[in-house]
Amino acid sequence: MTPRLINIALLITSLTCYLEWGGGNSGFLFQMEFELFKKADLAHSLTHVMVLAPLTGQLILLSSVFKKTPGRRLTAIGIGLLSVLVLMIFLIGILGLNYKIFLSALPFIISVIFFFRKKALYR
Repeated sequence: MTPRLINIALLITSLTCYLEWGGGNSGFLFQMEFELFKKADLAHSLTHVMVLAPLTGQLILLSSVFKKTPGRRLTAIGIGLLSVLVLMIFLIGILGLNYKIFLSALPFIISVIFFFRKKALYR
């Protein structure tokens, strides 16, 4: 698997994390990001660390997808920033015994493990 495909997999699997919260609300991460950008008060919403760090990580991974040869360091930084949110989602799924949440974060974690096992492919 090429570095570009690994980065695409990391990006897609991060967007498919699933969340549920009070009042019967639920959604995937990509849906919540869409709602965030639709809001009028975007500057206030983006200043929260649990929004800014993962979003920055996604942008870093997205930029590395379009590079001719994605760098290992840039991808690792993107993974680190995204992992803050995804690992929290994973932990919430385990502690809440919610298999949907737990299983939705698992593909990202598997992709991260795959990246670190195949990091020799990167320059």
